[in-house]
Amino acid sequence: MDITYHYPPELFALLVDAIPKLCKSKPDLLLFFRGSGVASELLAPYNVLLREKRDQFNKYPVTRELLTKLNELGERTLRERS
Repeated sequence: MDITYHYPPELFALLVDAIPKLCKSKPDLLLFFRGSGVASELLAPYNVLLREKRDQFNKYPVTRELLTKLNELGERTLRERS
């Protein structure tokens, strides 16, 4: 079992609530993740969504999806999650 896979559920929920509040704008949210070292390939679909369908970009689901993807990548994304 890869113990680096999961954030504890309580921490995950807190991060999903807190990160969007810390980032005042939608571009700031993506900048936060980029600054955390998240690969451009993971951020690309959200950059497109922000550019082409800004009204469908919601910071909370985007945060949840990105954190989930980082978890799924396991040890490879330990740096980005710390």
